[in-house]
Amino acid sequence: SGKVQARLWEEGRPAQVTMARLAAGSGDSWEMIHERLSPSTGGRQQDDRWSTWCGNEEEREELGQDDVAPLPAPLPKRLLGTTSITLAPRWQPLPSVAGTTYSTIAPRRQPLPTHIVLLVDVSGSMRIPDVEGGMSRLEAAERCVVHFVEQRARQHPLDRFSLAAFSDRSDILARALDSKSLTQTCSLPVRGSGGTYYRAALASAVELMSSKICEASMPCHVILLSDGRPADSGAAFDFLQDKFLGNGKHAGTCIHGIALGASTQDFTPLQQIACLSGGMFTISSCRIRSLGTAFTTICHTISDSSGTNVTGASFEKVASMQLQEAPDSPTVHKPSRQLRAIAFEPTELSGSFGRRGVARVQAVRTTVAFDGSTFTKHIAESGTVTLRQRPFMRGAMRLVFGFEDQQVTQCGKMVAKLARFVDESLNSIDAVGSCVKSTALAQHFATLFREQVAGRARISFVPSYTYEVTCDNAPCLDSGYKIPRYFCAEPFMPGAFLKYNSNAGYVGEDAMPHFELVQSFTHFTFAASGGKLMIADLQGVAKEDSVLLTDPQVLSLDGSFGPGDLRLQGIGMCLKAHRCGPTCRKLGLEPVTASSLRRICGMDWQEIPGCIGSSAERANALGSSWDCLSSRGLSLGGPRSTAEDGESQVSASSWAHISNR
Repeated sequence: SGKVQARLWEEGRPAQVTMARLAAGSGDSWEMIHERLSPSTGGRQQDDRWSTWCGNEEEREELGQDDVAPLPAPLPKRLLGTTSITLAPRWQPLPSVAGTTYSTIAPRRQPLPTHIVLLVDVSGSMRIPDVEGGMSRLEAAERCVVHFVEQRARQHPLDRFSLAAFSDRSDILARALDSKSLTQTCSLPVRGSGGTYYRAALASAVELMSSKICEASMPCHVILLSDGRPADSGAAFDFLQDKFLGNGKHAGTCIHGIALGASTQDFTPLQQIACLSGGMFTISSCRIRSLGTAFTTICHTISDSSGTNVTGASFEKVASMQLQEAPDSPTVHKPSRQLRAIAFEPTELSGSFGRRGVARVQAVRTTVAFDGSTFTKHIAESGTVTLRQRPFMRGAMRLVFGFEDQQVTQCGKMVAKLARFVDESLNSIDAVGSCVKSTALAQHFATLFREQVAGRARISFVPSYTYEVTCDNAPCLDSGYKIPRYFCAEPFMPGAFLKYNSNAGYVGEDAMPHFELVQSFTHFTFAASGGKLMIADLQGVAKEDSVLLTDPQVLSLDGSFGPGDLRLQGIGMCLKAHRCGPTCRKLGLEPVTASSLRRICGMDWQEIPGCIGSSAERANALGSSWDCLSSRGLSLGGPRSTAEDGESQVSASSWAHISNR
């Protein structure tokens, strides 16, 4: 071994020496390494172990380093002199070998520099000393801001940071500084005072983003940290809509919200700002570690979007994920559907059903139930329902409106979900009805799951209804669009929404409440159905002893559950991303392995789209999108369409991360 490596070094190939040492230290015997070297081509053959070594960019970088490490044990004499060791040069395709494929080692792409604007609440409530160790909220915020900037700069040294402190007015403390300058020269006020006014903070963000210090092409993210409701929620919302939404100058800029306090507090205005701008909303308890975790979560989100040169804020600009083409598999294309151009309203108005700002129509409500084998419909009598004319939230595919149906009094406040697109296929009874069918099926499997895991947190699904407008002259929404003939509605779910997983292999952060339990439910549905379907795309509101979920997506073998049903390929992506935990083991569920995936999906592990690793890596591999829309026929059970367009998008109104650790 020593002679071989010395010869390589003398020939000016130090990188090959390092690669040979890495191979020897990876657990392989030198006999195995020697057998994989091709005497005829002088190169390394492509095999499964080699693919594993080159599975990510960090390992590729390590394989190409020129550092000298201690030499491995001497090569057995019987192998010396039998063949020379010649490895492929760095950044070049491996030599062609019969029966193998090319593998190219590419240089790592440098992340784009980002301008991060930090808006910190310094109102009177921030001086409350309820953080561990008697620290005030303001002191904890300053410590975590400094830590965030320092940690961010280690991975992204070209980033620039701006800082503003706000209460009833906003003061700019730093303009586009590097991390060292910011942490050494800037500090927050010692004592908080005044009220909480978001408009002043957002105005400072606009001023900082308009500064000529940073290049106009540099992507910008805003982080707003606050511990309570603003006193000017209406004015702040109007400013948001004028500057950050629609045709505003800064439309497409993510505003990420960090709510400091108990998860039971009402942070609706901050959550709405984050949702409509496309940012991440997080709730942190009054602990240093929890607040630090919230900053880390947002840091991952910024890295994912900045690294791909996609802000993630504008759903219309989200990059599509191209699924592998197969004769019977769904295909994702770039989005081309026409969006409804519509303005939003503050959340506070979504429950007002007086004479102004509403539309009343005659509609028939349909309820769907599933008993384990058959779907049954219950059709109510036609009645008057009321919708707000402006939505207050939005998802990738639907707009969320305040809604009232006086025949469903037990639900209290309700919301209606209308397609964001003018496309008739997404407003049809098949597309709308598939959402209600998915919920009915999920409710059935949730009942079975609760019986198997008695004593654990309760998983349940909010009921969903289909509405058909029966009047001929339906009124128009605020922007002139008529109310579609079909839409669905459900009870309103207060609280911060959590995105646990998607229909295309995304898995959320494991710090979410009841994370392992919800992931095991997805695995359970696949096993309990005999491998015929899987319930994924799980999101909702978590409480201490329960999780209330909404908008599930059923993945089936025949693709009979709407445009989000990615069939067997979606099942494969979700299984590949799944990691079994204690609940899966308690239920006796078979762990997901390469051989089990091959048996279930008929494809090798490498052939299934998606990636393995942390949730941030999985999200990054999907671009800034989580969910996928199939482009095959939208009619349930209908023939596959060759002309439909689909898109990869985030599928719900506002996703949040709650950190209590």
